[in-house]
Amino acid sequence: MLTLTPAITVSYEAKISFLLLSILEFAVGILVNAFIVLVNFRDMVKGQPLSNCDIVLLCLSITRLFLQGLLLLDAIQLTCFQQMKDPLSDNYQAILTFWMIANQVKHYPSYKAWL
Repeated sequence: MLTLTPAITVSYEAKISFLLLSILEFAVGILVNAFIVLVNFRDMVKGQPLSNCDIVLLCLSITRLFLQGLLLLDAIQLTCFQQMKDPLSDNYQAILTFWMIANQVKHYPSYKAWL
């Protein structure tokens, strides 16, 4: 006969903080990338040709928009629908959080230089 063992999950506070950080990351990423797309789209509508640099930035922004959506869906799936057998340690959760923040912060100097 099969016995069911309860799954131990990550704490509620850790899930909520991860989800809130993911939503914040999603909002900032959408705003920045949508701004780049809208500025380039405005230039195309005015009839101005896009430079090679603008085309590269436009393609990167469009792909980053899709990536931001996928990352948000992944965060929702991780926090709401997945149960882990072993809980993550607090140190590991902190490292993952700092890694996520550092991963996003490295992109903003290039956006700032472009603007």
